[in-house]
Parts: sequence; structure tokens; C-alpha cells
Amino acid sequence: MNNLETNLSNQEILILVGLMENQDHPGSSVEKCVFSKGLTSEFDAFTINMAIARLVKKEMIITKQSTAYQLTSKGEDWLFENEDSLLT
Repeated sequence: MNNLETNLSNQEILILVGLMENQDHPGSSVEKCVFSKGLTSEFDAFTINMAIARLVKKEMIITKQSTAYQLTSKGEDWLFENEDSLLT
């Protein structure tokens, strides 16, 4: 998958995937400490927080509580459209 085609950074993609992986059920919110657990070994907090802020601005995720986020239909649609590329 070419990130130029998706207009998402690697961090943004990993956050979307992390949210989808850690939902209890479709539409549920996920605590930041849960979906970012694997990211903290690769990226610093600033980079993760910037990626979250960009996804909120792009309306792909929303803040549900002070530390929880939820995929929007736009974020889910992006994952569905790119599922094959994400699995390879």
C-alpha cells in the first residue's frame, strides 16, 4: 500500500487498525492506552498524539472520553476499502 495514495501516515494507519482490532463490538470506543500499546515502542508520544489529532481533523475517529476514541464511518470505510492491502 502506498501511503501517498491513502493520504494517511503509517502512524495514522496503525491507529485505525489498532482501534478496529481492540473494539469490544462495532462502534465501541477504545482507550488510548489499549490501541497505542504497540505504537509506543516505535513512536514517541508527540508523534502518536499528532497522528490522533490528524485523524480527528479528517473525521476518521472521534473522541469519546478524555482518553478514548472511536472509529467513525469514514474511518471504517477506509479500513474496508484498504483491507486487502493491510493484510499483505
